[in-house]
Amino acid sequence: MFQLLDLSGFSFAGCNLRGALFLGSALNGADFSYADVTDADMFGTIMIGCDLRGAKLSGANLTRAILRNCDMREGAMMRSDSSDGLVVVENREDLVTKKTVTFEDADLSGARLARKSLVDSNLHNAMLGQTDLSGADLSQVDLSRLNLNGAKLTDTDLSDANLNDATFDSAAE
Repeated sequence: MFQLLDLSGFSFAGCNLRGALFLGSALNGADFSYADVTDADMFGTIMIGCDLRGAKLSGANLTRAILRNCDMREGAMMRSDSSDGLVVVENREDLVTKKTVTFEDADLSGARLARKSLVDSNLHNAMLGQTDLSGADLSQVDLSRLNLNGAKLTDTDLSDANLNDATFDSAAE
């Protein structure tokens, strides 16, 4: 358990952190690249400038987390293959089991989520200002009360998404 700790700059690269508790911890600049944080509880964490490239986030709770300027490119969602290796998931058809990733009330300002599938994620009341969502799949996602001011939305799939009370002022192309 990593509750209320300052782990800024720490490297968790490639670590198995399934079900870990990071409640309220400071993780600024931490490296979670290719780490397995499946079902981890990261409620209220501060993760400014983190490297989440290739991290397995299935079932993770990032409610009220601050993820400003985090890098989530290169398959932020992953699945296990039959040889217990990890395979990068680029679209929802590749998912074997889907678990909701919760970003409710999270601050993802400036995050790089281009070409990511966030299908079945909960982004209710999240802040995505200045976030790169170009080419992302946000279909069927709860985007209610979402702040998308200045977000890059070129070729973003918003079909069947809940956009009630979402803010799009000054969205970038």
